[in-house]
Amino acid sequence: MKLIIVYNPTTYGYEERLDLFKKAAENKGLQFVPISFFDLDDRLKIKSLNSFPHYLIRLGYSTRHKLVETLSHNTISEFDNIFTFFSNDIKFDLNLIRLGLRGLKTISKKFFKLYDLSLESIVDHLGDFPIVLKRSGLSKGEGVFKVDNIEQLKHMINLFDVENYNYSFKEFYPHHSQGRYITVDKKFVAGHLNIVGDDFRSNVGDNSIRKRKNYEFEQDVKDYVSKIDSILVANFSGYDILFGNDGSFLACEKNSPCNFAMTQNMTGINIAEVFIDSLIANKKML
Repeated sequence: MKLIIVYNPTTYGYEERLDLFKKAAENKGLQFVPISFFDLDDRLKIKSLNSFPHYLIRLGYSTRHKLVETLSHNTISEFDNIFTFFSNDIKFDLNLIRLGLRGLKTISKKFFKLYDLSLESIVDHLGDFPIVLKRSGLSKGEGVFKVDNIEQLKHMINLFDVENYNYSFKEFYPHHSQGRYITVDKKFVAGHLNIVGDDFRSNVGDNSIRKRKNYEFEQDVKDYVSKIDSILVANFSGYDILFGNDGSFLACEKNSPCNFAMTQNMTGINIAEVFIDSLIANKKML
């Protein structure tokens, strides 16, 4: 049997993730077959620079059929259900609202442009300065900026629009740490905590000096994530949980697939094998 991993070669840490999958596959006697999504559709090299980060949504019909054909030949895959490609998991903020759960107040570029909103009205909705301006499609905190006044915001929006970047406006949420919380088959597998330093972005900086620790998540956090996970399609997710200075917490993002290498190395839990076991147990021929 083959283990096919469709990966994004522009994503931070993809080589380490592939290495962990390869070792786990070998331990289970599986043939490991990594496929770059650029190999499926070379045009995505251009599209991926400025467009939505959920790359499988952007695959054309001919490429989707090619991928389905590939996955149908006695394989298991990171994307084991074709409906994952077309799911609403990407509408994370809307899903939180639908569940009545607190998340970061967010306004997308699309909404901003469609309704010709003023920047002042956006700032007012988000709760005044500072706010966060986030460019889509980047990782490790790149493209995430804390904006302190209207002149700075206008300047950055002009620059982003000239470059045709996709972006969103987000509420600034003062927090002391960020948890990476990984689920497989809607169940918690492993997690760790990143400690916020001088930079409010807890996932930036040199991995060798950034402060982090193993962490046992409280039951109320687990219940919160479980409620979110229950309505989403993806069966392998990495949630970013912010722990506020006021004692509150919220999920700011869901990554699927997620970068699990640091969590696996810190906890000693073989997340790659847990995920492969899930794929084998839930295998569906497409």
